[in-house]
Amino acid sequence: MKKHSSLRQTIAGLAALPPITQAILARHWRVDPDTARRVLRETRLPQVPGPYRTARYGWPDVWRLEGAPHAQITDPARHAELMEPLLTAEDLAKSYGCTATTIRNWARARILPAIRIGGSHRFRASAIEWSPMAPFEAPTAGSRTFGRSPKM
Repeated sequence: MKKHSSLRQTIAGLAALPPITQAILARHWRVDPDTARRVLRETRLPQVPGPYRTARYGWPDVWRLEGAPHAQITDPARHAELMEPLLTAEDLAKSYGCTATTIRNWARARILPAIRIGGSHRFRASAIEWSPMAPFEAPTAGSRTFGRSPKM
């Protein structure tokens, strides 16, 4: 008896995900619909074939565009986490008591993991290690800061 490969199971799990429209994608990315349309056009994201009147896209293709690792894309347990709307710099700034400019600077310095959508930074809530309930602590000089060496 031939055993089915895990690849077939993975493909079956990804095929069960619903296709999404540009409007849903704009809400997920938290951008204007025109920005979402421009990003889709520039990146040439493939459309899902089907009897749809409007263009539909597959979640795995969207996650690849966002830079999600292959292991997360193929793990059905992580799909709900990947489908959550992305956060803006303003959202994180409110949560952590700093300015949106600080959040963007940390994203540019790769202190915070960020996704660039249409020229702006977006953040996946599951990728941010800080908890909004914990007291805010800025990254220390010994951790990944703006190139300063720790003071001894």
